[in-house]
Amino acid sequence: MARFFELALVSLMVACGSADFVAPPEPPSDDPEALHDWLSAGSYEPWQAESAVLPGLNGAGRRVFLNEAIDPAGSPVGAAGVRELYDGVDGPQIGWSVLIKVDDSEDALQNWYFYETFNLEVRTEHAIAGRGAPGCGFCHGSAPDVIQSSLPLP
Repeated sequence: MARFFELALVSLMVACGSADFVAPPEPPSDDPEALHDWLSAGSYEPWQAESAVLPGLNGAGRRVFLNEAIDPAGSPVGAAGVRELYDGVDGPQIGWSVLIKVDDSEDALQNWYFYETFNLEVRTEHAIAGRGAPGCGFCHGSAPDVIQSSLPLP
């Protein structure tokens, strides 16, 4: 009987396209240190991404990654985006900004968990970590469902 289940599992994996495929884990949205670890592991890298580091605000560089759930017209809970932050377009990576949809209430900004750090090494040093974080609404509050990017990415 165990052999039957083993063969059934292999058949299912082959039918789904690849026995090697493993979906990337969802980003943690309730623990900033766990999220930093998730980012450090590059867990978002299989998501759709901009083809290169592009100019961002104030001369900084940025590269955006979005999971498939992102929809500027209205994203479901679990939609997420990661923005790698760079010291200029040609400079080194200096941090991450993250948004994760955690609720579907009327208050659009409170539906999102925001995280930002400018320290790639120290997991307890983050500038922002929380729902509807102050300062994030200045830019994201005017965007539909707080998303400023959409798929496909450039």
